[in-house]
Amino acid sequence: MGGRYSSPMDGRQRRYLRGRTDATVKNFIPYYQRQLATTFLRRVSKELDPQDKPALQLLQSKLQKPPDALLHEGFLMQYNGDTCKWKKSYFILLGNCTLEWFDSKEAQGKGYKPRGSTTLSGYLLVTSLSEYTRLIDSLCQGL
Repeated sequence: MGGRYSSPMDGRQRRYLRGRTDATVKNFIPYYQRQLATTFLRRVSKELDPQDKPALQLLQSKLQKPPDALLHEGFLMQYNGDTCKWKKSYFILLGNCTLEWFDSKEAQGKGYKPRGSTTLSGYLLVTSLSEYTRLIDSLCQGL
């Protein structure tokens, strides 16, 4: 068939391939981090809107707050798997580790029922973009 045999690479060829590989991996990492974050958020979204009957969860909390105490509030982007779109929602986290979400802050302020809620256990509350970025970076360190 007339094929060529392969010979060992010299130092120049190894450096060239190593440089190309490093550059390719370096360019790929931001896409991978976004994909990892999207996959993580998709899993959280499925937990927030379960399709099956919800299972009981044991809460392990050191919080000694009243159940209706407001621990945290703010806006989050929530992924809708049916429409494949993101929607900005207003969330509150109560002292009993219940996460409730509303269409707007005004809706919550007027006492409307939440659009949905779930009891959280085993989650880490991240309250800033820098804290979230640090968490994602630490998760990607072992890759």
